[in-house]
Amino acid sequence: PDALRSVQPFSWLIAKPTEAASPDQIGSVVPVPDSATAASPPVPDGGQRQDGTTSWRLEVFGLVPARLTPDCTALNKFAAIKHGWEVAERGREVRGVVSRLLFLGKRQEAMDRMAAAEYSPEQQKEMLARYDFLFRDGASPSITEVGAAEPEVLLGSDFFATESQKLAQDLDAIKVHMEKAAKERAAETAARKLEMDQMKAEMADLRLAMLQEREKLWVKREEIRKQQANPTPPSLFP
Repeated sequence: PDALRSVQPFSWLIAKPTEAASPDQIGSVVPVPDSATAASPPVPDGGQRQDGTTSWRLEVFGLVPARLTPDCTALNKFAAIKHGWEVAERGREVRGVVSRLLFLGKRQEAMDRMAAAEYSPEQQKEMLARYDFLFRDGASPSITEVGAAEPEVLLGSDFFATESQKLAQDLDAIKVHMEKAAKERAAETAARKLEMDQMKAEMADLRLAMLQEREKLWVKREEIRKQQANPTPPSLFP
């Protein structure tokens, strides 16, 4: 509206550009006149001014240039970390499956799995070399499948009686050994405490003897001082 346009709060910048501005008039918004504004005479205070005759420059004081594009790297950081975790987890899962297949002796199935997982020839060679001892001449897999024709054997408590008895004996031996070690540690602690008490008593006796000897020396010193022809005053005595 004309009522607001006629206010012109920055008229002192437009009408009198040569005069020095007072400290209270200094701001961070500086007008940049274009060719039309520079050629036209200054507009007096309170006069009308058309839109677009003056361009304004906003000076933003910051360490980085102002931009509207978000920092996608910072936004996607945790997503990238999670994706890396998932990829590593899938790699470990495939590696575990291939290792189990090779351990069971299923070499071709393991090779198919590695090919499906896009293993490089070097990686396939490394994985096969881990279980190469299973496929040598005369070697058999460590695990053999039990046929369905063989009858099932149910193992009762009597089958594990000897093992349980041996385990109980081992536990008793361990318990006796632990108790013996605890008693030895307690005896060592008591002996060390007694030795420390004896050392403290010896130090106290030595200190008492030292104090008594010092008292005797002081008494002898006083006697020698009093026997002098010109006894030294106690205040000057070294």
